Amino acid sequence: MKIIHSIQQLGLTGLISLGLVLGISPISYGQRPTDSPNIRSLISKDHCRESGGDHRYGNGELVSVGKQAFEYLFRMDASRGNTVIMSCRIIRSRGYNPSTLRLKFGIEDGENYYKINTMQVRIYLDGQLKDPWTVVRGKLHIAALDIKNVNSVAIEVEYSEQAYTDHYFYIVDASMLFGTIEENKIYVSSPNNVPKEIIIENNVEESPSRTTQDVIEDTQNVIEEIDDLRQKVEEIWKVF
Repeated sequence: MKIIHSIQQLGLTGLISLGLVLGISPISYGQRPTDSPNIRSLISKDHCRESGGDHRYGNGELVSVGKQAFEYLFRMDASRGNTVIMSCRIIRSRGYNPSTLRLKFGIEDGENYYKINTMQVRIYLDGQLKDPWTVVRGKLHIAALDIKNVNSVAIEVEYSEQAYTDHYFYIVDASMLFGTIEENKIYVSSPNNVPKEIIIENNVEESPSRTTQDVIEDTQNVIEEIDDLRQKVEEIWKVF
């Protein structure tokens, strides 16, 4: 019975080692959420309300932000010191419960009339200030927010300079995603405009992904373990 038990233990070790070769591991490197294709936008006329200044929902119109072309979702104008606020409810259901909000926004390229180059943007989660941003003309800004237990999101825009003409702030992406910020691997810009890949609360960097060489070395180690296992099994059978 002891011999059979030893064989069973060795067999289990072999299965675990084989699982490592096949990629069956509790650690997943760079895995994206399986339900990430089910993406909805935070911004909609039914679930958002706006106040102050001029604002407009996009209808397929293109805008250039950060030298990239986008169909914008929403446009806000906070000229002459006005403040514009847009507040949106997060609609959840039994089959839809997003955890991460990805926002992409900025000032349109070439909007340099009267040398107005920056805007102050503040993001609120359930009425609490989360991130203040200084948005710079000609840059695409990207924010990632944990909305797992959040019911509403507000975006407030205000000029940081004296303005004598209309100037537009554009939101080009407001995707609500399943999974955490880490799982979605969102490449974001920090509020002070220093590009950085930010994971959870904008202060923990992601562990580096495994390289091909790492996989080869792991496979070689597993092959050696399997070979040792085979030799031990042969020694046990010699007892009979």
